[in-house]
Amino acid sequence: MIIENDFEPLRDNLIEIKIIISKIEIELRNSQIDRSECKHFLYSLYATFHKLKDIIVEFKGVEESKLKEKIEKYVFNSLEEFIDSYQREFTRIYTSYNYNIFYEIGNKINNIAEMCDEEGISKPYYRDTSYVKNTIYVLINAFKIFIERINKLILKPVKKGIIETYSIKEFILHNPFGLNMNWIISTCYLCAIEILTISKRQELGIVKDNRTEVKLPFNQKLDELLKEIEDRGKHLDKKMLGFQKMLRDYRTQVIHYGYIPNDKELGLIIEYANKTLSELSKIKK
Repeated sequence: MIIENDFEPLRDNLIEIKIIISKIEIELRNSQIDRSECKHFLYSLYATFHKLKDIIVEFKGVEESKLKEKIEKYVFNSLEEFIDSYQREFTRIYTSYNYNIFYEIGNKINNIAEMCDEEGISKPYYRDTSYVKNTIYVLINAFKIFIERINKLILKPVKKGIIETYSIKEFILHNPFGLNMNWIISTCYLCAIEILTISKRQELGIVKDNRTEVKLPFNQKLDELLKEIEDRGKHLDKKMLGFQKMLRDYRTQVIHYGYIPNDKELGLIIEYANKTLSELSKIKK
């Protein structure tokens, strides 16, 4: 995809919003949410959303092409739809091109953030986790619709044959599963382990038939490799062996089911994957 440089700040702002939404969604999967985390993420969403107003103001401060004019109108039209999609709860006091709409939505985000405040909850039903979760879900789903509408206008696909090219940022913005940078990084590390496993199996002569090899599940490939290494009298780091089950579990969940690790989990995946890659790389024929 090719994006005009003029729209880079707008595109980056939408990506920031989507990344924050992904973090909120991860937290909402828990049966008992961490209210302080949700509150923090919602305040981040508020601050990032308000940057959008400044970006739109900048569009009016330069020589406007038809596309820029269309972008500005489209943002405001999408904000109207955003309000409609959010249970019509906002007061419709603005007119077209009135920047009060940003403050209305911002105030709503702040109100929802205050629902998550564990101290001094003003209304009894704010203590109901399901109520808070559902309210946040409605908000972030409206944001998703808003992002997608703007996205369709500023992104111009360039086709090479039947393939559209995407950057990592555009993938984060466009994929329908909420997959974010944590998922991309963890997938790269976990796939790297499989690539090195296959390479070492070939190097050590474990692979007898490539047609059979491709059908073997990853766990079997790795188990056979580790056994071959031990049989050759080469001892691997016991700590590395100890966290293999955890890495395998993450591999299944992340790669096959789209599980998005949180920052702590990503840190563990990177640390243990690096140790595994380092240990296996030392093994020579």
